[in-house]
Parts: sequence; structure tokens; C-alpha cells
Amino acid sequence: MWSLQQVEGLAPDAAALKTGRSVAEPRKWSALGRNERALWGLCQGSGRVPYQAQVDLSEPAFRCTCPSRKFPCKHGLGLMLMWAARPQALAEGEPPSWVGQWLAGRDQRAAKKAAPSGPPDQAAAQKRLEAREARVEEGIAFARGWLDDLLRAGLASAATWPEAHWNTAAARLVDLQAPGLARQLRRIPEILGRPEALALHLGRLHLLLEGSRRPGDLQGEIRNRLGWNQSQEEVLAQPGVSDFWVVLGQRQSEQDHLVMQRTWLRGQESGRHALILDFAPSGRPLPRLWTPGLRMRATACFYAGGQRALLRDAEVLGEGTPVAGCLQDDFARALSRNPWIEEFPAVLGSVCPSTQGLLMEGRLILYRQPFTRVWQLLALSGGGPVTVFGEWDGRRLRPLTVWSEWGCEVLCG
Repeated sequence: MWSLQQVEGLAPDAAALKTGRSVAEPRKWSALGRNERALWGLCQGSGRVPYQAQVDLSEPAFRCTCPSRKFPCKHGLGLMLMWAARPQALAEGEPPSWVGQWLAGRDQRAAKKAAPSGPPDQAAAQKRLEAREARVEEGIAFARGWLDDLLRAGLASAATWPEAHWNTAAARLVDLQAPGLARQLRRIPEILGRPEALALHLGRLHLLLEGSRRPGDLQGEIRNRLGWNQSQEEVLAQPGVSDFWVVLGQRQSEQDHLVMQRTWLRGQESGRHALILDFAPSGRPLPRLWTPGLRMRATACFYAGGQRALLRDAEVLGEGTPVAGCLQDDFARALSRNPWIEEFPAVLGSVCPSTQGLLMEGRLILYRQPFTRVWQLLALSGGGPVTVFGEWDGRRLRPLTVWSEWGCEVLCG
């Protein structure tokens, strides 16, 4: 079962949540039903034929015949709100044919996606790999020379360079199939006026270029930072880490008409963190809608580098609460394993929020700005200690989720 707060967290905006609540009444539905996997029902709209709404609880995923472009629509939200508040309103039983066909189609697509393709042409693949290795090495050499030129010219001079100067160098790295280096170079103009952030960024870039010469145990992370991609099939083929995972927090950002959603998980038995990245074009629904506070059983298969992962065989179990750690010790251990960490998932227990930051054992942990939900956090704490999850950059925290006596609440957005 999901709590009402978790279901409400699936709403794309406040208006959708309001209309979802307006249809979360059994009298507005017919043929309401449920089983372990799905919810379904018919909701009469303005037309003659009622809308067919259905929810696959395993993701969750939604489908409705209404014309709404929101995802989930008010009918999908209404179904889940009814199920969370009064499950007895949805009769247990076998789904009707229109629900069964939808679920079967989803299963077929998942099986097709997971099925191995034909045998690859190993010789051609090896030739392509060697060609790319050579181009990336050329890109690394170009980046070293470019960074040396930057330091010789001086950072004060770099602040006067036109945008085209940076874009030309980044485009050259993309041509040399090192898009990861291009992204790091494009960030330099954004932080030229912040000396500490600039020094840290250039130091990490230098460390990456030097590490490419003798990668050792960090080879996977270095290749990932340079721009090498692993296919989902390759990642999911690993044994993975089977555990009970708690959804710690979630954050969305938008760039170049693409929405990226970052979802952080923590394994209750392994203690590992997993970062799930989902992408969708602007205005289109994201593939997964897990909300903070959910607890699930799943196998996490990690990309090279150890943070980003894909989930296999995920099953939502209910609500969960994270275990707080020691921020400095946990961050130090993580940096010893991966010196390029920029976002560290931190769970802070028994902290007292203030307008400037979180008070923890006599220390003030400042918020990363902009943080617009400070008054919400203060209200939820009631002046007492709470548990906060956020993204730590080594100096400041971006709060994403809070657990208080009122339950789990999302702070981002």
C-alpha cells in the first residue's frame, strides 16, 4: 500500500492534484477493481463513453483514454487516492480484458527489451572501439594543451574571452568523441567569478587528465567522465546488489528541452547509495514516478563509477525511513574511492533547521542557494529535530526531503 502523501507526490502539479482529489469518490466510478498488480475503473466524463483508467502498481505506470496531456491524469491520480484512502472501494478480482491487454503489452515490451539481440560482429566492434580510443586520446591531449594555455594566460584574462572561444574548444572535444570533457570545459565560464569553485573544478579536470594515463581501479569512472557510455543491456547483465531500497529524494532539472530526474536510493542492508537518472523531452512524462519515502525490493546494477544505477525486478513494498550517517566521515570515504564526486547523498539525523542552515551537534550546515522551501522546513520541524536528506557538495547542502512527526515531505521544487 501507498500512503496518501506518497500518491500525492505523483501529481505533476497542484492543479492536477486538486482535480485528482475531486474524482477520488467511488460514486463517480463504475467497474472499480484491483489486484496485486493493478487498479482499474470507468469514470464518466463529459462524453457518452466513460474513460477507462488503469494503473500498473509495479512502477507505477498509468493509462487513461481521456484527452488530458498531464501524466498522470486526474483519473489515474483519483484511482490511486481512492486505493490509498479506502481500498475496500475497489473490489478484488480479475482485471477486465482492456486492462489485461494493456498489462500483457507492457510485459511483452519489457521481455523484448530484455531479450538478447543477434550475435554481434566482434571484429567490426573491435575496430570501432580502437578507432574511438585513438580519437579520445587525441581529445585528452587537446584538453591538456588547452588547460595549459588557460593557466599561462591567467584566469583574469580568461574572463574577457568571448563565448565563441569556449564553444569552439568544446565542439572540438565533441568531434574527438570526448563529450564528458566538453561538458566540463563549458562549465568554466559559469564559475569564473567564483575562485574557490573554479580552483576545485580545474583541479578535478587536471586530476582526470592525469588519471587517464594510469587509471588503475578508477578506470571505469575515468572513462565515464571522459564520455564513454555503457549500454543498459551491459549494465543490467551484471549480478547487481539485491537489497531493500528506500527512496531518499528526487530532483528535476531542465536543459536544452530535456527534463532530467535524479532519484537517490539507499540500500537498508548494503548501505550503498544508488542514483537513478531518467530523461524525457520537455512536456512529456518521465518513465518512473517513485516518490521519496517509498521502500522497495530490487536489484541495483551499477554503471562504472559506482553511483549511477539501473534497477531490476523492482517491487514497491510500502514506506521506509532512512538511517542517518556521519556526514564528514561518509563523505571522506566516498572521496577516497572517487575524487570526482560532485553530489553526495547525505542523510542527516536529529538536525534543527534555521533560516540559514541545519544545526547539528553545534555546527551550522549551510543551505545551497537558492533554497525556497526554508519556511516549509521550519514549519515541519516545529523547532525540534528532524531527519533531512539532501545533496552535499562538500560545503553546503541542498535539502530535498524531510522526515518529521508528520511523515515524509518533499522540499525541492
